[in-house]
Amino acid sequence: EDRRDVIGRDQQGRAVYSDRCVIIPGTLRPDGSRRKDRRVRADQLADGSWKSYVPQDEIEAFETRAHREANKPRRIPGLAPADPPPSTKPKAARKNEARKAKKQQQPRDEAP
Repeated sequence: EDRRDVIGRDQQGRAVYSDRCVIIPGTLRPDGSRRKDRRVRADQLADGSWKSYVPQDEIEAFETRAHREANKPRRIPGLAPADPPPSTKPKAARKNEARKAKKQQQPRDEAP
């Protein structure tokens, strides 16, 4: 890929070269055109690991505790998780189903 030596890896696993840079590969835009590769500086941290720029579209969006709670499925206290919820069909629909089941149980009498 390049004639420079790899001296480490950054937090994303990309190669850090001897001139302390990282090459971020180009990506495909939604319209089909291609972005160029980007060369960015990498800094070595005190623990010996490398840190470099992370593109905005690769950073996870921050989620607040309230947002996480709102996305969690709600549970009714005292209701076992395996219990199915009560029927929500209207009365007319239940009557129609009963009528249909009764009709299927009766033997069909054929008229001559």
